[in-house]
Formats: sequence, structure tokens, C-alpha cells
Amino acid sequence: MSKLADNPYKNTLQKIAQHYNIKPTGASHPHMELATIFLLSAVDRYLDDGAQWSCVMPGSLLSGLNHEPLRKEKYRTSEATLQLQFEEIWELPQNTFRNKAIVLSGKKSDDPTSDLLRGRVYTDEGDYKEVHYTLNHQGNRSAWTNRGHDVDVTDIIGDNSLKFSQGCDLFPRTALFHEFIKRPNGNWNIEPIVRTSDLWYLVNNQKKVSCNGLVAKNVDDKYIFDALISKHLSPFYLASPAKVLMPGKKVNGKWKEISVTDLALMNAGTAYVFNQIANDSNTPADLQTYLRETINIYGKLEKQNFSTKNWLVLSSASGANPCAAYVSLNTLDRNRLIIDQTLYWYLAESENEAVYITGVLNSNALSDAIKDFQPEGGFGKRHIHTLPYKIIPKFDDGDIAHKDVVMKTRELIQEWSTLCIEDEYKNLLQPNSGSLSSRRRRQQSAIRGLDVYSAYESACEAILG
Repeated sequence: MSKLADNPYKNTLQKIAQHYNIKPTGASHPHMELATIFLLSAVDRYLDDGAQWSCVMPGSLLSGLNHEPLRKEKYRTSEATLQLQFEEIWELPQNTFRNKAIVLSGKKSDDPTSDLLRGRVYTDEGDYKEVHYTLNHQGNRSAWTNRGHDVDVTDIIGDNSLKFSQGCDLFPRTALFHEFIKRPNGNWNIEPIVRTSDLWYLVNNQKKVSCNGLVAKNVDDKYIFDALISKHLSPFYLASPAKVLMPGKKVNGKWKEISVTDLALMNAGTAYVFNQIANDSNTPADLQTYLRETINIYGKLEKQNFSTKNWLVLSSASGANPCAAYVSLNTLDRNRLIIDQTLYWYLAESENEAVYITGVLNSNALSDAIKDFQPEGGFGKRHIHTLPYKIIPKFDDGDIAHKDVVMKTRELIQEWSTLCIEDEYKNLLQPNSGSLSSRRRRQQSAIRGLDVYSAYESACEAILG
């Protein structure tokens, strides 16, 4: 109903939705559905107890947030005390209507709805597969699915989710991150990162200390890369990457392990560094195992091919609130870029897509949507990990609501960038200027005070409802 301009029946329909207790709440409150209002009203007015009914309904009824009250049968405890039982779901072929549709069937009865509904999935007229539907729950959210009881609601909703990848495991930090001093010949001298260094954030909370005090001269440049970790990331901003020593080499875009022959042919400084790493008690016994089973576990390093697209979106991998920024890969050495496992990354097709995803990821609307899926443990909300990427609709450049998110996010970024010229906020963007959680809280607080913030939030709410 949110798509109907100047709807003269809006107030009446809202009252009917409230009467049956199916009016959406939270971010989905603008998205009342005419079909569900019609179904409940028609069953209530025109059918006798025990009568059977079937109705063509929008496919969003299976998992949409605005249909949560209907799936939870809140009409049973409404003013109307309507007793309606669901019995069967048919999913219709994609091309039957403009939007995905289902046929929902049931009975006017005070009998409880079964845990297992009969169903069909049609691929064409008369061509279908018999299935069963369960109503799965996760946190405060639910969804009907024919994939079984054990499937998370986020996986049901996220069938077409954004394909973010987690970075690789750059640990132990003290073995890989050092002070790097460039030499005239292009190679590097290495020294330990000390507490007074601007790079102290790289190693300051390491539980395992490896290669402590490592000093070397003339380390070969081909083993030195540019790394991004979560501490580089702020809302809508990415600090410069840090140099990192890798126990492997990149040949024609492919990662190769350091062989015994490679070690024998290295200059003295480079060989010394890798021998120290291999002999340390907190690192694997050999460099090949270190690269293969620690850094590149699950292929998280070799997946990092940044040559195919130009826009990189980065998002935090921990905490209860998402944080994201995007960057043009033309401003980085994409062949030497490495993303750490504290970040998730995504290559966008266009800058508009990158802006859209970054905008939604940083919004309170997304944080609120995520909370519905997060059961609280003894220590509060769980880490978000891949949850945001499963509930953000894929970018559609022809969708007016998506375009609005892009426009409002660009305006917000512009206003935030202007504010960050001031020393107070400029300092908050530096990875070594305090704890990550404290910096982000202060940044997010400042962003919420910007003039365009309210319009930006409304745009993000509109696509998540």
C-alpha cells in the first residue's frame, strides 16, 4: 500500500488492519498489504465456520517483515478474534504475474495450524513438485519454507544474498606486521612496532607474541604487501592500508608457497626473516604450512582477486552493529592488496551499487532489522558476521527506492566529509587514536546529528521494510 499515492482509503484500511491485528510495525509500518486485509476481511464476513478458502497472495507473504503478524496468526487474538487456519501453500511460476505470487489455502476454524503444511512448487502450468512447508523462527522473525525445520530464516530470506567474502587470517600479528622503512633499492628494513609508534594499533592486543624484536635489513619487496584490517574501517571512510610481510609470493596473480629453493636464493636479510618466522614456537613449523593452513585457510587469501571490478565495499566482521565504507580500487595497488579476516569484502558492479550497499550497511534501519534475527545470549547480541548481507535487497538501478538510497547516502557522505576536516573528527578516523569501539560510537553519534541524516535513514528504512 506504500506504493499508492494519495490513497483515499488509507485510514480505513489501517483501521481494518488494526482490527485484525496485522498492521506492520517497526521499519515495515508503511507496508500494509491490501491482499492480507482483503483475505481476513472476506473470510470473516462471508464464510461460515468450517468453510474452506483459497486466495492468490503476494510471494512476500512467505517471509516479508510486513507479513510477520499474519504468519504468527495474531488475528486470533485481535478485536475480531478471527479463527483462521492455514493448510496449504502453492508457489506459482515466476512469470504468472509481474511479482512472485503464491496460492494460500485454509479453513475458517479454531483448530491450530499444523507444523507441517502441504504444498506445491509450480514451474509451469500443470508442472509441479509436491513439498511440505514449515514455519521457521529465528529471533523475532519467521518464514515459511519448503527446505526443512533446520534452515535459518536469514538463509530463507537471503537466497539471493550479497556475496561478501571474509578476509584471510593474518596471524600472529607480530610475525607479519612491523615497521617497514623503504630503502633506495626498493627493498625494506624491518624493525619492531613499539608502543609510541603510529602503528601500535596493529599489534597492541595480541595474545600470542611471535618474532618479538625482529630486526632485518634489505627484505625483498616482493614479500611486502598492503593489508586492510577492521581498525582501518570507519563509517563511510577507510584509512590507508598497513604494510604486511607475507610468507608467500604472488606470481601472475596466483599465490605460491615459499620453497626450499626460494629460501636458498634469497638475500641474507630476507632469508633471515623467514627463518625466524619458521622457527618461532607460535607459528607453524614451516612456511608452506603457515601460508596454506593459517593465512589461506578455506581459500580466504586466494579468493582475493581484485582485478575484475573497480569498486570495493568493506564491512566489519564483528560487533553488534555493522560498519562499512567503499573505495575505488584505482586508488590502491590492487595486485598487492590483502584483506584481513576482521573484514568482509565485496566487489560492486558500479559506484552506485557500492554507495547503496555502504549506505544501507551503516544505517540504523539495518541495525534494527538485524536485531530481529539475533537471539540474545548472556553477553547481549551476537556478532553480526554475514547476517546483514542476507537481508539487504540486491541493488537494482531501475528501482526508485534504491536510487533514493544512493542519492541520500551521497549527500550524507558529503556532509560527513566536510565535518571530518575538523581536528576532532579527523583524529577519530585514525586507527591509532583510541579503541575501535569507542571511535565508531563517537563517529556514529556525529553522523546521526547531520542535517541530511533523517532523510537518509528514511530511504534505508523504505527498502528494508
